[in-house]
Amino acid sequence: MKLLRHSPSLAALLVLSSLPVQAQLIISEIMQDPSAVGDSNGEYFELYNPTGAAIDIDGWVIKDAGSNTHTISNGGPLEVPAGGFLVLGNNADFATNGSVVVGYEYSGFFLGNSDDEVILEDDLGAEIDRVEYDGGPNFPDPSGASMELKDLTLDNNVGGNWAEAITEIVPGGDKGTPGAGPPVGNGQLGLSLDVASISEDQSAFITGTVTAPVAPTSDLTVTVTLSDETEAITADATIFANDTTGTFLIDAVDDFWADGDQTVTVTVSAPTYDPNDTTFTVTDDDAGFLVIINEVYNAIDSLPFDANNDGTGNSDDEFIEVVNVSGGTLDLSGATLSDESFVRHIFPPGTILEPGCAVLVFAGGDVQEGSVQFDFGDTPVQIADSGTQFPGLSLTDTGDAVFLRDTDGSITGVFDAEVHAVTLPDQSGDLVASSITTSTDTDASSGYILHTATIEGTEMSPGTTPAGGSYCSLTDSITVTINPGTRTESDGFVAMAGTVSIPAAIGSDLFVYVDSSDLGEIDLSLISPLIIPSGSTSADLDLLFVDDAEADGTQTVTLTGRAIGYLNGTASVDVEDDGDAGVFTDLVINEFDANQPGTDDAEFIELYNNSGTLQPLDGLVVVLFNGSNDTIYDAYDLTGFSIDGNGFFVIGNGSVPSPQITLSSLQNGADAIALYSGSIADYPNGASVVGLQGTLIDAVVYGGSDTGLQDALDPSGSSVAESGSADSAAARTTDGGSPFASNLFVTQSPTPGATNVIAENSFATWAADQVPAIVDGPDGDADLDGIANLVEYALGLDPNAANGTPGTLSGGTLTFTKGPEAKMDGNLIYEIETSTDLGVTDPWAPNGSAVDGSDDISLDIITAGGVATKFFARLNVSEAVVAE
Repeated sequence: MKLLRHSPSLAALLVLSSLPVQAQLIISEIMQDPSAVGDSNGEYFELYNPTGAAIDIDGWVIKDAGSNTHTISNGGPLEVPAGGFLVLGNNADFATNGSVVVGYEYSGFFLGNSDDEVILEDDLGAEIDRVEYDGGPNFPDPSGASMELKDLTLDNNVGGNWAEAITEIVPGGDKGTPGAGPPVGNGQLGLSLDVASISEDQSAFITGTVTAPVAPTSDLTVTVTLSDETEAITADATIFANDTTGTFLIDAVDDFWADGDQTVTVTVSAPTYDPNDTTFTVTDDDAGFLVIINEVYNAIDSLPFDANNDGTGNSDDEFIEVVNVSGGTLDLSGATLSDESFVRHIFPPGTILEPGCAVLVFAGGDVQEGSVQFDFGDTPVQIADSGTQFPGLSLTDTGDAVFLRDTDGSITGVFDAEVHAVTLPDQSGDLVASSITTSTDTDASSGYILHTATIEGTEMSPGTTPAGGSYCSLTDSITVTINPGTRTESDGFVAMAGTVSIPAAIGSDLFVYVDSSDLGEIDLSLISPLIIPSGSTSADLDLLFVDDAEADGTQTVTLTGRAIGYLNGTASVDVEDDGDAGVFTDLVINEFDANQPGTDDAEFIELYNNSGTLQPLDGLVVVLFNGSNDTIYDAYDLTGFSIDGNGFFVIGNGSVPSPQITLSSLQNGADAIALYSGSIADYPNGASVVGLQGTLIDAVVYGGSDTGLQDALDPSGSSVAESGSADSAAARTTDGGSPFASNLFVTQSPTPGATNVIAENSFATWAADQVPAIVDGPDGDADLDGIANLVEYALGLDPNAANGTPGTLSGGTLTFTKGPEAKMDGNLIYEIETSTDLGVTDPWAPNGSAVDGSDDISLDIITAGGVATKFFARLNVSEAVVAE
């Protein structure tokens, strides 16, 4: 089988035999994140021609390392003048692009705000220049200003050779010099400190002065950085317009561990000026350590390692191990772990560490909290999400700092004291996964090294010594007792349904956390933790049984009790069904709109009832997934609502008329919408799409490819396109039908709460709706994959991304499946043509044995020629001419 379309002519092939001398152009300026106008209006980059002759770039290609690509088509020569510049941008309208004179407007090419690539190829595919910027570690990362090459003779793929622009394009606008080249360098900044050292406990500051050799014409922000922010903190300085000096303050951090005197480097930098640095000393005032950060793993992106033993290596495996080295009992309740940006974990009540014992905090994962014998050396495990705004540890590969703070003074007696801190090195280029740990175990004064340097072949040792030994071996366990062990889901709240106990009384209150393996059957969110009072050995356990609407029979639920200093204890409870009729499941996701032009204030999700009778929606939950991490970002409980027979149910926001439930937000894709039978408690924000409770009824992945969501929710389907270029929604071609039918979704005008009205489609309408729009007609090939645009429309392919050869061969039958939008186009003619020799002596001709059905066109290749024989087949698609 071979699909033939637009074979190149011989003349086109022979052109390759004579290659010109490769041209020289330099990418000299990039505006990736304008702020005076939106990214879609104001992105641009600048080319510089260092040669003595103009260079014509018509027919050249600009692209990134991903899917963005654009072939320059100027309709004639597009020259970069000798020794001059040319600006290429996504918007040539001077009135709306930030007052930039754009020499050529491109489409289909976007500049990422963090990291991305700008690659320039000539018309023969030879790479002329590229810049790979990284969003901050090496290149500048400005917003509202371009990145400019400091000197046109420098290597433009070295981040340090670029600077943030300081010249306003127009007064009050973004900063850059499009079409003019970089400004002349202004020399090195001067830097001085009024004193050379400062004590940790000193109330005074070091005053730094920065001097510009050339006064800036507008206010200049001078970036001030310190080599160790666990020892001192500072802030940026400002040199005001037409002035030459600015000042900043440095304050020492009064930590609570003996780390000796520390030398800290302070560096000042600003666009168009050379940086400068100097050092100062922070003198120590402490006698010893109390509690230390002993080991940290920051889960290098390129080297996944399953540190938490949940079967998957990812960012959930990041961990921080904290050890009590004080010689006495310490209460860490309320203390925090943070990085340079946010608080990442709050230690819950009852986090009490005996001398020499540890606590282990994982970023996430399918991990049993508390202490399970032999797991992680009996060290208690916590998940980093307790009450923080940004759950997870989110430690960066390129260097970070971890801080342990005593927020309420229970450790040090000082409110919000920094108890310990560790600076993490840049591990982004490491070839072996490894944590950072103390050089001598639990001795922070020995410094920190890669774990692989402690014992050869050991990447990390979460919860244990480097050799695998326990910090504190546990023998006593929590005991959980439930009596009776069988309950009915309609029992609701039951006081004193059981007890939690310990072998012997202790001299302080003990916080015991109780977890339920199925919150849809037993909900403990308002009950846990329990407190076993000082001098007592037990506490009563209340249970809340959830009366769900599912006919789910008897469910066995495991209750786990955990407390610091004890091994976990468990008990099982059988929860019997109370005779539910079952959840109604004959409904589907029928239509949705996640993206409108401008403000997204008409987002909605519409469900359709396939049955002809009114149905309750008890026990159903609509769950929304974020494609960036494949986790839940919102969920809506449908219990208490109903849906009319062959009717609609709408969750919508803003200007959506009369939704039954108000929608907070429906994110632009790649994301997913799913309908589950289950309890709302089973779908908390942040939960992974993998391993959820309940039964999946229908799902739609939309707005781009996301393998994780697709595999978990609709493995046999594909992503549904979303359109923000017009007021349109994604809808089934007819209301209702089978679930998991992504192939039935097409674009239509939004009809929330009403019958889908699919307008008869045409190639022209489809081409205009694509992003970017298809402008080279039905016989063109926008994605250069050898398949004409009209064929891509007819088969539902992506015209802006290369596709493999369409069609399937199964059981002797060749089949081409029609695209959902093309099925609504009555003007398409499909023909399978055959030839025994690719048309050399046997002309291509329609094969009368082909079957043109409503969903596909197929040909039995065994009987097509009367007997089994070898021949070639191709699909021909054409449009009927409609008389005016």
